[in-house]
Amino acid sequence: MSGRRMIPSVAVARAVVAVAALAFAATSAHAADAPAWAADAPPDTALHGFLGTLSDSTDRYFGMSASPLDTAGLEESQGEEQGPGGDRARFGYAPSFAFSRVDGSTFGGSVHLDGPHRLGRLEASLGYAVSSKRWLGGGSYRGRRARGEGIWILAADGGRALANLNRDYREQVLDGARALGTGSDRAHYLRHDGWNLGVERDDRAERWRLGVGFRDQLESPLATEATWTLFHRPLVVGPNLPAAFGRAREVAVSGGVRLPLLPLRLEADYWSAGPALGSDLVYDRARVALGGDASLGRLASLVPQLAWGVLHGNRVPQESFFLGAGPTLVSIPRDALAGSSFAIAKLDLVGAGDLLRTLRLPHPAMLDLRGALFAATAAAGGADPFGGPARLGADFPDRREWLSEAGISLRYDPGLFGITLKASEAWPLGATDRHERFQLVATHALDLLRRPRDDN
Repeated sequence: MSGRRMIPSVAVARAVVAVAALAFAATSAHAADAPAWAADAPPDTALHGFLGTLSDSTDRYFGMSASPLDTAGLEESQGEEQGPGGDRARFGYAPSFAFSRVDGSTFGGSVHLDGPHRLGRLEASLGYAVSSKRWLGGGSYRGRRARGEGIWILAADGGRALANLNRDYREQVLDGARALGTGSDRAHYLRHDGWNLGVERDDRAERWRLGVGFRDQLESPLATEATWTLFHRPLVVGPNLPAAFGRAREVAVSGGVRLPLLPLRLEADYWSAGPALGSDLVYDRARVALGGDASLGRLASLVPQLAWGVLHGNRVPQESFFLGAGPTLVSIPRDALAGSSFAIAKLDLVGAGDLLRTLRLPHPAMLDLRGALFAATAAAGGADPFGGPARLGADFPDRREWLSEAGISLRYDPGLFGITLKASEAWPLGATDRHERFQLVATHALDLLRRPRDDN
């Protein structure tokens, strides 16, 4: 996460070590459960092996909103198939722990009930945030059912929760660990009190998806309450960018489609809140993304992605578009730039073979690393939520606002929760005072688009 200058060889070595360590830990934890044939199985030399049948899963990168429906643990109901509870209800529970600089340590737990047959999952959670001295928690329902040629997905939840100010950022697996261990909590937060409901209709062949949703939530600003870290490191980012206070009553509409004749998916999301809904916050927000892959045979694959977004009305921080780290520009710190519009174009060239095998380095069979080269350019325009002067370009960033980079990455798919561990080193392009930066994230293959339905 450092912005200091390094020679390329050191940067590459650090990326290799970081991914290898995480991958080895994941491999060791699951080695006992691996089938006997796994150790001798030849590696998949097509990109298919790394991206998890990207040509198929790309078809699932679209949906109802920037916050995908969480259908973890649910099964599709087809014919006589039964839901997660089988022919009887099943009960479960788990402790939980979270950490952020606004709430500090949050200790709690959850209980869930999987209904018999196709009745879905009910879940309740409760936790206490030590630094902010607040109780958090609520309840949720997730259900999925097949009907004819489609699949219906219903999601509802309510309560009090910590939310990310950047509503387009979805990869939060490592955030708490960074915040607790090194103080590198670069995200900004707000409090949500209320409820939301969403319904999606997916084509079983995954040619299209359409969803609608509604939420009624009181949004509150938060201040930094936890200034300590586990290893007594200073906070990388101190103040938390305050959200605008008010009730958001919002309608969301979203859809996605697989383009004919091209290995691409297009998704679009639209959010609207205003006086007609009794909302304190008034805005119209739209985001469009396009992504896919073009196979180069057994050597590599090109993975292009594009995204654009614009905000009209109340240009409040929690509806702005953020750039930096995550799925945007590695050479910019996480969420360091923002505006009321943004645009980004990325291109990855992902190798198809096991990099360690190609280098003839001994390694566990399950440690299958894929190398990649990437380039990206992006910009934010319009109102700056950090209080600076407006950026050039209201609905589309002006050409003078664009920043570019190129870099290398190592990727590993541990087979857990649909995530990919990616270590990247990026070098800024053009005349700039930016430096190369390293980033380690838990992400997915097409990170500007929504995670595939089956990985949610």
